[in-house]
Amino acid sequence: MKTMCRHRVETQPAVEAVDAKTVEMLAEAIAKPGSDALLIDKDNRSHGRMSIREAVRSGASFAVELADDMVGLDVDRREGALWVRNSLMERLESLKIPMVVQNSGTPGHLHLFARVPEAVLKREIEIAARFAGCNVRAGQRIRPPLSPHHRGLPVSLIKPANAAQALSVLASTGEKSIAIGKRRGLSGSMFALLRDGNRNGRYRSRSEGIQALATAAVNQNYSEEWLLKVLLNPQNLAGEKVQRMDEREACRYVVQSYRKAQAFVAMRPAFRGCGEAAAAVMEKIDLAAEVILRSAGSGQAGATDYCVLSAHLAIARRVGSLSYGASDREVAELAGLSRPTVTRSQKRLIEKPGFLKRIKRPAIGATTASQWRIRLPAGSVLGDTSPTLTGGVRSTGKADHTPGADLWRRGKGLGKSKYRVWSLLTSPKTAAELSTGLGIKVRSVWDHLWMLEYRGLCMRDVDGKWHRCDVDLDAVANRLGIAGEGARQRARHESEREINAQRLRRRAEALSGAYGSLTERNDESRERSSR
Repeated sequence: MKTMCRHRVETQPAVEAVDAKTVEMLAEAIAKPGSDALLIDKDNRSHGRMSIREAVRSGASFAVELADDMVGLDVDRREGALWVRNSLMERLESLKIPMVVQNSGTPGHLHLFARVPEAVLKREIEIAARFAGCNVRAGQRIRPPLSPHHRGLPVSLIKPANAAQALSVLASTGEKSIAIGKRRGLSGSMFALLRDGNRNGRYRSRSEGIQALATAAVNQNYSEEWLLKVLLNPQNLAGEKVQRMDEREACRYVVQSYRKAQAFVAMRPAFRGCGEAAAAVMEKIDLAAEVILRSAGSGQAGATDYCVLSAHLAIARRVGSLSYGASDREVAELAGLSRPTVTRSQKRLIEKPGFLKRIKRPAIGATTASQWRIRLPAGSVLGDTSPTLTGGVRSTGKADHTPGADLWRRGKGLGKSKYRVWSLLTSPKTAAELSTGLGIKVRSVWDHLWMLEYRGLCMRDVDGKWHRCDVDLDAVANRLGIAGEGARQRARHESEREINAQRLRRRAEALSGAYGSLTERNDESRERSSR
């Protein structure tokens, strides 16, 4: 009886009353910078999106997308919970990795959060968790610590003991990850802006200057506290606006600017290159994107090639280089296609348009990816365009406005041809203009537009031009019954990667054993010959 009571105290501690601000801070601590919240209804289905702050204030259950260096486990099986308690928690403690573990609502169900900056170690933990029966939320959403359960079940912390300590754990690990990142210092122009203010008139207002400094701070891995400290320093003229505020108002203003900068950097990652030369390469990628994407042919094959090219351009933008490594699985996840389809498309793109070149293939049995290079059009001076691509592969998860979104899957989804038409509606266009850009008949364009209009994705103005509608693409995917296909594909790919890694480990062990036995026989033969 005592054992049962002790077990109950360990698994179901008292529920702590927390305010909305604490829940918001916990959610922001684990969420990817600039991401939003996905509302969850009583039937555990998605119910729209809003900012994290609005979701907390609504009092509804919600989930956030985890930061790239955050391990998030949703443990609903008994064997997984036992493994977390008896093995994983001890291992993380031995590695001095702080964690937050909570009862997620249903008795025996757990959530675990731990920030692991080392990518190799993070991958090892996630692979072990999958084998133990845990649901690894890599590239997926999860309810933050102490946020409401969708059925109103009680949620409580197991480790640490209270919300204040949980905030301390997540904040300390966040600062640790910032310290691990390389800080290169502000550029000369940013330092001059901070010290002398907007003397050259580059920015239209003091607020724009502060926002530029906030973006520079995010790019250089400086914290909100650093930005607030330097702006409050009377010797820095750029902070005059902040210095005239009271302490609470100044803190709120700087935090808001910093969060806005995080969202901006998340959509347009900084180029980690060598100053102006690197920025010039990024500009060339942006300017050439339209011509490269237009090189895809017409028809279904052309729509496939368009999505594959979009995926390669997205990876190039994220890496910040014309040369990069990308596996077929990564491209397939970004393009929302199968691996065989991606392989055939890349062969076409290498042979015909010539904008894509494979520099190096991986060795047989290797775990490395192919090396690629994007060949820019001659001159790369194409005028100003408005690129809409966003960077990211597996580590950043899917985005609604990429061809990898569930809505654009073939079969139950709308397909790649309709995505290609929809992606061109960043500005209002007529069907004739779309037909010219796509190289297909106007009648075919009308067929795609009518279907997009039927699903509420676009509409026609009185002047005959079509433009996008502000609609939740995930909700449309849910209605079509295609939601979750991207997550299932990523899970399959992770399983395939693990199987390949295990095969390589077994082969290495077999070779090592064979080498060891051969060495022993050689030693015995040498001993006999010496006698």
